[in-house]
Amino acid sequence: MGGHVASNLLIESQMSFDSMKQTKDRLTESHYRSQNEYGLDCGGKARENVLTASEILELKEKDALFLKHATLGADWLHRHIGGIGFCTLVTDGMGATLETRTNKEYESEFKALGLRLGACWSEKEQGTCGVGTAIVDKRPISVYQNEHFLIANQGISCGAIPIFGTNDEVLGVLNATSMSAAGRQSLALAYNLASQAATRVEHDYFSEVHAADWIIWLSNPSDGWSLGHGALIAFDESGLILEVGKQLKHKLPVDFKNQAVHIQDILNVSVAKLIDYAFAYPGSPMTISNGSAINNVHARIRAPQKKQHQPLKHREEKQDGFENLTTSDPTVNNCIDRLKRLANHSIPILLHGETGTGKECFAKAIHDYSDRKSKSFVAINCAGIPESLIESELFGYKEGAFTGAKAKGSLGKILQANGGTLFLDEIGDMPLSLQTRLLRVLAEGEVLALGATTPEHVDVAVICATHRDLTQMVEENTFREDLYYRINSATFTLPPLRERTDIVKVVQKVFNEEIKKVGVSLTLSDEVMKLLCQHSWPGNIRELRNVLSFCIAVCFNNIITLEHLPDSLFNSTSVKKVFRKKDQENSALSLEKGCERDELINAYRRTNWSASAACKLIGMPRSTFYRKVKFYNILSPNITDTTLNG
Repeated sequence: MGGHVASNLLIESQMSFDSMKQTKDRLTESHYRSQNEYGLDCGGKARENVLTASEILELKEKDALFLKHATLGADWLHRHIGGIGFCTLVTDGMGATLETRTNKEYESEFKALGLRLGACWSEKEQGTCGVGTAIVDKRPISVYQNEHFLIANQGISCGAIPIFGTNDEVLGVLNATSMSAAGRQSLALAYNLASQAATRVEHDYFSEVHAADWIIWLSNPSDGWSLGHGALIAFDESGLILEVGKQLKHKLPVDFKNQAVHIQDILNVSVAKLIDYAFAYPGSPMTISNGSAINNVHARIRAPQKKQHQPLKHREEKQDGFENLTTSDPTVNNCIDRLKRLANHSIPILLHGETGTGKECFAKAIHDYSDRKSKSFVAINCAGIPESLIESELFGYKEGAFTGAKAKGSLGKILQANGGTLFLDEIGDMPLSLQTRLLRVLAEGEVLALGATTPEHVDVAVICATHRDLTQMVEENTFREDLYYRINSATFTLPPLRERTDIVKVVQKVFNEEIKKVGVSLTLSDEVMKLLCQHSWPGNIRELRNVLSFCIAVCFNNIITLEHLPDSLFNSTSVKKVFRKKDQENSALSLEKGCERDELINAYRRTNWSASAACKLIGMPRSTFYRKVKFYNILSPNITDTTLNG
């Protein structure tokens, strides 16, 4: 075998993966199973199967590695489609819902439709549906309204992408669901974004499973920017292939599970050359040529990661906790100086700030600076845990406390943090019923588990964080006044990114951290840096990190330019203002050369309104061309509003 085999297989496997769409045959077969194998009545109700709190916790523990990566995928997907009325679900391999993401204005409606934590969406319970049918067929599918088997489910539309493990098993499903108001076009968008997210989850899962091995990621030069493309291969230092990702697994003409296959058998390069290249040019793609530009592939090689954790931990223990947070911004530095003085006092600390300002980073820094740093730092997001679970999560439970409880009970987060630090993120979202019990922990240092009769002593430093106005919540009786005065003894407000005087350094610092994660060498263009520093950043550092990680993922040059920025950034008001100001400053130049809008229109007219031909005529990337056409609201006989928005 030669390298041409691998490159051709890569192209073929991507085509087959990208072409997996729903067909009437699959839906027909699923409807047949629903009626004849499962005995469901299309006019009846689904078989109610909602897991108990303890069952959910047990499944989450069992699927922890999968959920670690799938949760990140769900968060990414929700940021893109949550605002247009979609609910994002993560289920296990049997269809049980383990994570949900929904905007608050739609939450009650989706729950009424059965899209909630613990609900089971298998074909056996629900008939033809996105999650259940994707699991049975082991293929992605979108199910639109009346394509569902149960009439009760025909008010929703969903796109479901199964996520596979390293042994071809379905680990779970990433699902996007909308209510009937959303059309097929919105569903198609959500389906494609879910596909990208699911592929990234599979890649990250594969990489962690093979953390101790060499990994090579193959992609076509023209398609390498896409999250949906590429294939992974794990191998050892001798070149022996240990595992192959699903994009290549079923296309290789060898059974690597039952015979020894080496990397040089499928690539036109030796393992020694691959490893030497990885050390010489970490993170940079290696072009593997087979005599034809069509058959070239890009290969990114990652060295084994397993032994890097211990030295990193050792280095962190020597830091004072705030080393990475100290800046030239006086507001931030003032907070750090005061927090250092309080770190070893038994005073609850309240961190206030907008979403994404780094409240958890500050909480962890306080812990690492304190005398408790050798003990546990336990973080819990009060807004991310359902009300039915938060009590058992925080306070734990004894054997037999409720139906389905573990035989030995559960310790609870507060006792897990005994001797260390308990960080309660989004404390403003804690249910009123639990605020009283938390008050007892703070006032008396005691925890009473569910089903217990005797409280247990606990010694924890408590740090709370919120983006809400707790004073107003107290006035509205949605937050206990006595708890508020317990936790606000030392309140610190972290400034939003747009108000920080060191924003240039923050952008560069976060960028350096992100390129270090993936092992690439890139720089930000001056134009991009200027734009990033002028953006309003409603999501603050978290949003900045997401934007930069996107740029790094889609950039295969040495410098990140405007075309690498996500479209969502260009739609923001602050960025539009920057471009308007820039246009005003360059008005004289625009008159001399012809304004950009006229240039785009002239290119369209000269090419008979062909977008691809117009791009080539003016030498502009297609993504940039469409973005500018949309920005200037240019319409043509061949381009509709739908095309520009899609």
